[in-house]
Amino acid sequence: MSIIDMDSRGHFLVAAVCLSVCFLGAQSQSACQSNFVTTLTNCLTSKNMTTENFFWVARNGTMGKAASDMNAFMAKLCLEKSFLFTCVKVAVDSAQALPDAQCNQTQKTGLVNLFKGFFKTINKKCENPCRATFKQSLTKCYTDLNFKLSDFLIFSPTSARDYILGINSTEVSRFCSNRTQLIQCLRTAAQGCDDSATLLGAYGFDINAVNETYDVLCNYTAVYLETTKCFEFPINPVLTCRNAVSAKVTTLDSQLEDPAITDTQYMDEICRTRLNQLECEMKAVKADNDTVKCNSIVVGLRKQQECLLLPRQCRESNQNSVAALCMESDFMVAERTTLTLQLNSADHAQWAVTAMLVVFVSALFAMF
Repeated sequence: MSIIDMDSRGHFLVAAVCLSVCFLGAQSQSACQSNFVTTLTNCLTSKNMTTENFFWVARNGTMGKAASDMNAFMAKLCLEKSFLFTCVKVAVDSAQALPDAQCNQTQKTGLVNLFKGFFKTINKKCENPCRATFKQSLTKCYTDLNFKLSDFLIFSPTSARDYILGINSTEVSRFCSNRTQLIQCLRTAAQGCDDSATLLGAYGFDINAVNETYDVLCNYTAVYLETTKCFEFPINPVLTCRNAVSAKVTTLDSQLEDPAITDTQYMDEICRTRLNQLECEMKAVKADNDTVKCNSIVVGLRKQQECLLLPRQCRESNQNSVAALCMESDFMVAERTTLTLQLNSADHAQWAVTAMLVVFVSALFAMF
C-alpha cells in the first residue's frame, strides 16, 4: 500500500511538479528529493493544509495556488510552522546520510537550501508587524529626552556601555533626574509589541535589569564619573575583547538567516558572549594595574554595572558562571561609599577655590 493515501495523491503530484522546478528544472528526482516531497506532503496533510497553498506562501506567489481564505490559512500556517519545520526537517536530515548514488552532494546541498528558503520566507511572513518598528520605539524614548544615542543607547551586545549615564556631571544629573520617565517609556513600548521579549533578548537588553543598574549608578555618580575616565581611552587588551565580541555577534547575526537557529539558541549565545566579554575586560583592566586611572573601587562599580545589566535569562541559564564572575565582594560597595565622600569633598574644595578666584578677578576688574 502506498504511504500516501488517496486524498493526498493530488497534493503529492502538485508538490512533485513544484519541487521539480525548485530543483533547477531537474527532469527526474533523486531518492532524497522524492522523499522530501513525500514528507512535506504528509506533514501538511496531517495539519489539514495543502501543498498548493504552502508553495504559494513559501515561493511568494510564484508557485502553487492562493488559499481561498488567505488570512485563515496564514493564521494556521504560522500556528503550525514549528511543527512543520521539525516534521519536514526529518527528510532533510535523512537525505544527508544517503550514499551519493542515491543523492549526490549537489542534490543534498540543494535540498538544504530549499528547505531553509521555504521556512525563512514563512518565518518572515509570520513575524509580528511590530518587529519592524520596535527598536525605533525604544530609541525614541531616549531621543525624546535629548539623550545622545552614541553614549546612552545600549540596544546591542556590542555596545561599549562606557557612558550610559553621560560623560560629565551635568549630563549625569539630568539623566538620573529623568530615568524614571525613561524607564516608563521603555516599558510602554515593550507592552505595545507582542514579540518584545524575544526582541529584547536578541538585543541583550532587559528593562528591569537596566532600571536596577541606573538606580545603583545614580546613587554613586561621583564614582561613576571616575569609571568614565577609566574607560575613556580603552587599553589595547580591552579593545581586543570588544573586537572579539563584534566578530562573534556578526557571526551570530548571519546565523539568524538559518531557520534552524531558534531565538532561544541565539539568546544563549548572546549570553555566553556577554559573560566572556565581562571576564575578558575585567581581567585586562586588572592586569594593566593603573591604580591612578582605574583603582579597584572604580573597577568594582564598573563590574557591578556589567553584572546588573545581564538580562534575567542570562543570569538564570548561566548561574554558576554569573556567580563566579559577579561576586559581591568584587564590587567593593563599602569602600565605594568612602571614595564617594572623598570625591565629593574634593569637588567641593575645587568649587570653593574656583569661586574665590572668580570673586578675586571680579574685584581686580572693578579697580580699573
